[in-house]
Amino acid sequence: MKRSVNLFEIDRYKWSYQLKIFNTILLILSLLMSSTGVARAEKGPDILQIFDMFVITNAAASSCEKPDDETLTNFLSNFQMVTIRASMELESRYPKKSKEQINEAMKKKSEYLTDKVKKIIKAEGCGTEKVKALVKRFYFHSKWNPYKSNG
Repeated sequence: MKRSVNLFEIDRYKWSYQLKIFNTILLILSLLMSSTGVARAEKGPDILQIFDMFVITNAAASSCEKPDDETLTNFLSNFQMVTIRASMELESRYPKKSKEQINEAMKKKSEYLTDKVKKIIKAEGCGTEKVKALVKRFYFHSKWNPYKSNG
């Protein structure tokens, strides 16, 4: 049974994302090189870039792997926290936008990235190095402890 994850109603039993990596990696690189990305790259990725990576790795893993329940639960917990922080960041950057508008924008971004990943995986399969790297990052995201100090 495939499982899918909906960003706003995270359901751990419905995974149905696929990924097309080459275009997605190019998109990520372009985000990193954007005007805000270059300045923040020195400090590491900002929460919106982290959100994008969670969406992309989720799509790759849900298409190419069957993670165990503990891994999936940990990933979803971290993904939910990242989603909330990304939403808060967007609210601070765009104070005139309503929460509904921000949630809709995040949902559309997630759907766009997921669709790109699905197309890549459909065309290239799960065996490419790019896809394997994203699946590996999914497992990193599941083990990540956002409450642990980096220093």
